[in-house]
Amino acid sequence: MKRIYTSVVALVAFAAASATADAGLVLNLNQAAGSTVVFSYSGSIDTTGFTPFGSAPVVSEMTPSTGVLSIDGPSNWFTAPTTIGGAFGSGANARAASSSGNAIRVFGGNLFALPIGYTSGSAISGTATYNGTFASLGITPSQSYTYSWGGGSAGKFVTLNVGPSAVPEIDPAGLGSVLALVTGALGLLERRRKLSA
Repeated sequence: MKRIYTSVVALVAFAAASATADAGLVLNLNQAAGSTVVFSYSGSIDTTGFTPFGSAPVVSEMTPSTGVLSIDGPSNWFTAPTTIGGAFGSGANARAASSSGNAIRVFGGNLFALPIGYTSGSAISGTATYNGTFASLGITPSQSYTYSWGGGSAGKFVTLNVGPSAVPEIDPAGLGSVLALVTGALGLLERRRKLSA
């Protein structure tokens, strides 16, 4: 039994390691409870085939209508071998309220920014928080896109996942009003039923 348990643990660890090695970059946009949207990303990029064209800092911002997602910091800019990123809504530019992690910028075309000194295949991650909701920021919920190059092998793809809209929080005072209206309507229906009987 112990041998089977050890084999299963080893198999799970191997599968996890393989998945991590092939992860590419995974970007997530999620609407949190209340009025915040969180952008997070993690993974690695194989920069083989990327053409460097200079260094410039980026700021933490998003523009859903053009596909821009970025986390601030000093960055090296590249031309990617294919389009990476596209529109994920109709919203205009918005700056993040806070951010942390490695600098990155997906430009919604073939421009791509990575941290200064990035080594191809190295793990990077970051997160940024925006004030607002999917609706107010112009983000279309519940969608997923994958952009790949070089056959989409290890580190040669970027996936953007946009989660569903958060369930709106219920205001207790508003809920009481709704319940009162429903109760009143049910009372009227019951009264009509009795009168017509």
